[in-house]
Amino acid sequence: MLKININILFKMNEFYKANKDLWNMRTKEHLLGSFYKHDQFSKTLNSLTEIELADLTEVKDKSLLHLQCHFGQDTISWANLGAQATGIDFSEEAIKAAKALSAETGVSATFVECNAYDTPSFVKEQFDIVFTSYGAICWLDDLERWAKMVHTMVKPGGTFYIAEFHPAIYIFNFETGEIEYTYFQGKAPIADETEGTYGKSDSKITYTDYTWIHTISKLIQVLVNKGFEVETFKEFPFSPYNCFPKMRTVGENQYVMEFLPKGYPHAFSLKMKKK
Repeated sequence: MLKININILFKMNEFYKANKDLWNMRTKEHLLGSFYKHDQFSKTLNSLTEIELADLTEVKDKSLLHLQCHFGQDTISWANLGAQATGIDFSEEAIKAAKALSAETGVSATFVECNAYDTPSFVKEQFDIVFTSYGAICWLDDLERWAKMVHTMVKPGGTFYIAEFHPAIYIFNFETGEIEYTYFQGKAPIADETEGTYGKSDSKITYTDYTWIHTISKLIQVLVNKGFEVETFKEFPFSPYNCFPKMRTVGENQYVMEFLPKGYPHAFSLKMKKK
């Protein structure tokens, strides 16, 4: 039994290292690409979408923790709206860039380099709001462990909020439009050999990434089991970002995969309160 556990741990460490190396590479590319609209952000100080802005309307003077913050645009956006914002990410390149962006914009925010699971070891306070969004939880292998961390970081009576891509899109091969994976994936990761990155159209980086599909029912249940109750749950037939292959515009800041039927879910939001 010990040998099996060691083997599993070794594999997870391999997946973690590969994904961390990927996000270090991606950060450098994304800082040079057009996807994150750096010039526009420096003027508006807002990278948040209408989905989360409609759900989190009272952040002024609230403490807010942003999990998996990349290079900090959303964290800084919340801080600009009056939140006392802290962002964490496992990529040292992302955290370095986030700190630089905070200094450049003059918007104060705290950034900490750590694995999401280990957040309580690096960030000691609890928060009024814990926030995560778009393309975050697919990089996590263990939702139970993650939910325990989230519960630790939210103050009693506080809010956990997630706006995410709908897991139902991840069953498809984005290039061919064919169903390639199962919605009920299990513990084995999806290994994907890829060139380029969504954040820079001409990027030539190559890598293998490791991701997991987490059903919405599992996401909600692990959080309920830890002591959260649902306040709002919404699903959307569009993505607020044009970040996948073969997407077309259906509205302002609304995009759909062209091979999916009309009304197919692309994103969701979940707002929960800690009892």
